[in-house]
Amino acid sequence: LFPYSISNKREVAYLLYKDIITSEELIAYIAPAKANSPLKRYEAAVLLTKAMGKEKEVMNKSFTILSFDDVGQIPMDARPYVECVQKNRIMGGMTEKEFGPNVNVTRAQMAVMLHRVMKFNEAHRHTVMGTITSVDTNNNKVTIKNVVDALRTYEIDKDTILRIDGAPALLKDYTPNTEVYLTFQEDKLYMIEGIAPEIDKTVEGVVTFIRRTGSDRLIRIRVTDEDGGTETQEYHVDSAVEVIYDGKEETLGKVSTADYVVMDIKNDKIIRIVGEKRIRTVKGIVQGIMLGQTLRLQVETEDGNNEEYTVVSDVEVIKNNRRTDLRSIRQGDKVEVTLEYNEVIKIEATSVRRTAEGTIEEMVISATPSIKIRHQGEIRHYEMVRHVEISINGNTTKDDKSFEIYDLRLGYPVTLTIDSDIVVRIEAKTAGNTQQMTGSVELVNESYAFLNIAVTDAITGDTARHQVFVKPRASIVNSNTSRNITLSDINRGDIVTVIGTMDSGVFEATAIVVIN
Repeated sequence: LFPYSISNKREVAYLLYKDIITSEELIAYIAPAKANSPLKRYEAAVLLTKAMGKEKEVMNKSFTILSFDDVGQIPMDARPYVECVQKNRIMGGMTEKEFGPNVNVTRAQMAVMLHRVMKFNEAHRHTVMGTITSVDTNNNKVTIKNVVDALRTYEIDKDTILRIDGAPALLKDYTPNTEVYLTFQEDKLYMIEGIAPEIDKTVEGVVTFIRRTGSDRLIRIRVTDEDGGTETQEYHVDSAVEVIYDGKEETLGKVSTADYVVMDIKNDKIIRIVGEKRIRTVKGIVQGIMLGQTLRLQVETEDGNNEEYTVVSDVEVIKNNRRTDLRSIRQGDKVEVTLEYNEVIKIEATSVRRTAEGTIEEMVISATPSIKIRHQGEIRHYEMVRHVEISINGNTTKDDKSFEIYDLRLGYPVTLTIDSDIVVRIEAKTAGNTQQMTGSVELVNESYAFLNIAVTDAITGDTARHQVFVKPRASIVNSNTSRNITLSDINRGDIVTVIGTMDSGVFEATAIVVIN
């Protein structure tokens, strides 16, 4: 928070710690030009929902229904949050028919709403304090000894927030004897907050000598400094040393010379060793390549961790079974990375090709062009190759010239071909062109005249889900009887063909044929 001149840094830091705001969002709230701007009611709805721990629940909703007449003034992304605070009686409307999303929130109003959130959290959350006795990273479980020495094992799922000393953490970062606070929301483990044991320093290097037996166990390692120079350092091993080798709990006997180790030192003794073999492989998905004095590869590994590795200058690269170079590696590629002392010496990559549908929300034309599309209320962002292939209404040229990004328009329905997270082809249709799709009905809502259908691609077998709004005078026909029917006659599981137009991201049906 040091770049910002504000008096309540502790309070803002607490909001960051609780994930109520992100560091990227700070500029929108406390930058000098905006710090004194009043909070809007729709913005308050977003922050209060996060304070209740309801954001993941909100983000998983497929659609939102609000009865306010001014719902069109509420930003699309904020509507699920408004629904959440209304349903939980944290915020109401300015009147029965108006929410007033752009009305400024007063301090008195915010005090009342925060009080309601506190009462909500008191009713739905509780905290358990204890000490970790063991961590099972293979089965995502942790065993805690509470203040009365009772042991209990808890399962950790993908939504559980993990922190150590206030920073985001992974389950493997927790060690025995770590003090923790477990927060439960509606009896589900919501957050684990740990206080890391104090250490004097951490050193890493290659083991050159190890004495595992006797009262004076020790390890010598070769340490490399920033200038490439090396020196040998020697440390004695604590009697209660913790050893993690290749991601598993082991004994000191597993560590050998030539292994790469990271060691925590306290009172000149090694209290924790994390070791790995000289040569090892890692499988995962490329998240990015960082250019600098040393090139670094970011990989999301199979166990869900985000790791970053230095790449040697003469790295061997094979992609799609062909020898190539680093320029062919893209974000989203599946890779098997060979590491020697934690540096990448070989990359074997495979492209991952898929498609995505939606309507164009935004395009950025630059040295690294990108596109945003909206699909069922969700906005997705993709980078594009500079010379992306484009077709419009099935044509790739106009007046003997290939289509360019400049020929696309906001609101066009598009199908993107994505090669390892990079768009290589865009198939667009001009907004308003008649389209049709056939699929299975998953939901019918008569009140709001829409239905959800699942459409399966006959070639790839992939299934996409679409929300279809039915126009007031749409023709609905039963193909077996050739009779006109109503929306209430359509049932879940029916196979239907819908005909209509895509406009501003919404498919509006003018005709529906019920096939069975």
